[in-house]
Amino acid sequence: MEEQSPPETDKHDEASEQIAGLRLQFLLGQSDALGQQIQFADMKAVALFALIGVIAANAILNIESIEYAGALTALVQIKAGIMGICLFVLLPRLANKKQAAQMVRQDRFSWPALASDNYGPEEHASYMRDSELAELIISIARSNAIVARILRRKFTLLRWAFLLAMIDVPATIILYLSA
Repeated sequence: MEEQSPPETDKHDEASEQIAGLRLQFLLGQSDALGQQIQFADMKAVALFALIGVIAANAILNIESIEYAGALTALVQIKAGIMGICLFVLLPRLANKKQAAQMVRQDRFSWPALASDNYGPEEHASYMRDSELAELIISIARSNAIVARILRRKFTLLRWAFLLAMIDVPATIILYLSA
């Protein structure tokens, strides 16, 4: 008796499911990578904040000459700006109100959607029970796009903070050595 091969539609469905599974794995890996990059940006901001804070405190405590007070005041203001940018990097970023409302309706993967007052635990459990794989893929993809924008803003701010620090630190060293 000859063995029959599965119908062509079954092979197609199985291949489609495998591709969808690969897409889901890719998006989840992307989500993890974005989360790690956000942690990395936050660690850089904390390190720069601490470094500039120590330099500022040291500069203020060790400059005794009144002739350098104007330069010191300017450098302390720059240091305060750098530290302010670093703190801003650390603040959680959310989409604007319109985007946030849209996230709650369309993006079930992001924490703002999960924490929304308009979307409760029972609704989430129901959504997860009844959702198709394609819906989950779309939700994760939308969330990743929003997180990537947040990450871009964090690194843009960090770039400015580091550029200012590249000016500030040598200027502080020169002022300190000349005092």
